[in-house]
Amino acid sequence: MRRSVLCVLLAFLLCLALLPGTARAQSDFRIEDVVITRTNYPSVKSAEGPVRIYAGDWIFRTSVRNYGEQTSEIFGVRTFLDNVLVDETQLSFYAWSIFGDEWYTVRTASQPLSIPEPGEREVRMEVWRTYETQPHDTYRFNVLIVKPEVSGLHASSKVVRALEENSLVVSFTNGGNENMRQAVLSVADSGGLTIMPSEVELGDVNPGEQVSASFAVSSPASVTLGTTQIRFSLSFIDYAGVPHEEDIYGEVEVCRLTPTLTVTAPSSVENGTTVEILAVLKDPEGNPIADENITLTVGGVELGTFKTDSNGAARASYKATETGAFDVGASFPGSASYDASSASADLTVTPAAAFPLWIILLAILIVIVGLGAYLKRRRPRRERARR
Repeated sequence: MRRSVLCVLLAFLLCLALLPGTARAQSDFRIEDVVITRTNYPSVKSAEGPVRIYAGDWIFRTSVRNYGEQTSEIFGVRTFLDNVLVDETQLSFYAWSIFGDEWYTVRTASQPLSIPEPGEREVRMEVWRTYETQPHDTYRFNVLIVKPEVSGLHASSKVVRALEENSLVVSFTNGGNENMRQAVLSVADSGGLTIMPSEVELGDVNPGEQVSASFAVSSPASVTLGTTQIRFSLSFIDYAGVPHEEDIYGEVEVCRLTPTLTVTAPSSVENGTTVEILAVLKDPEGNPIADENITLTVGGVELGTFKTDSNGAARASYKATETGAFDVGASFPGSASYDASSASADLTVTPAAAFPLWIILLAILIVIVGLGAYLKRRRPRRERARR
């Protein structure tokens, strides 16, 4: 029984020794090294020059070593970036002790730090003991904040439905201070358009370098006219071999082509004459447009709707039935590929000319002469018949 009580008493005294407020052991915390995750450096000490890290994507792991005696006190690590406190980590050793000459890795700056601009920065890390007013140890090193950045994005601004293929050129500049290695620009969302190829390999893109990629774009009839947004994905590998992906957006205007429609007819005809009305439909490049409907009118009266042939021509016959000036019209209602178009020409119908008087008199004279000759021939026959 006495032995049990003695054991409990010794355990109680040991716990008191470990609690705050008991006599402090002489700890001596020092920062030995710092490792920055997602870099290709084993540690800051092994780096030659500033450590390269990505803006907004870095986490520190700080190695702290106690060169003093065993302690159960509280200590913390503060991280400063250009003298601005960006992280504070506090560690407590109530439940266990960090022994003399023992290493301990502290996960500091455990959240990505927001860096406004790329460039070289100074990092200062301090070890604090809670009862001290000055840092117990300070560790400084420089970092180079790098950031590949897309700038100067430009995409072709117009796509038409009628052509099978339209050239769409996407260009951008690496506006950051870090290389984009093995960059690939691929189509992530075509917006309903047909875009080929699906990806273009750009290789390494240096800071300040402008690159471009050309795509062939066609628009099916199902795509709504107007602005269509296309999303491209730019993927590349950073200096540490870590892949990155960034979206690039471009807008194209989906519209129809404006065709050229002409109509021709004789400028003047006589009443009662039948003439041909000709309409020709062509695209902006002068190529004929076949199999489209053209409506022809004369004086507002519709002659009918006629389909264009392989030469883009539509024809109709018109017989003039009254005199006057008439407007000959041709209209194309438009299609999935082309806008509507119309054209007109002037047609004058004159009265039919009467026969000249001398022709009439000549005809009468011919009749009279012929009749006289006929009667003269019959008279001798009658005389012979009487005899």
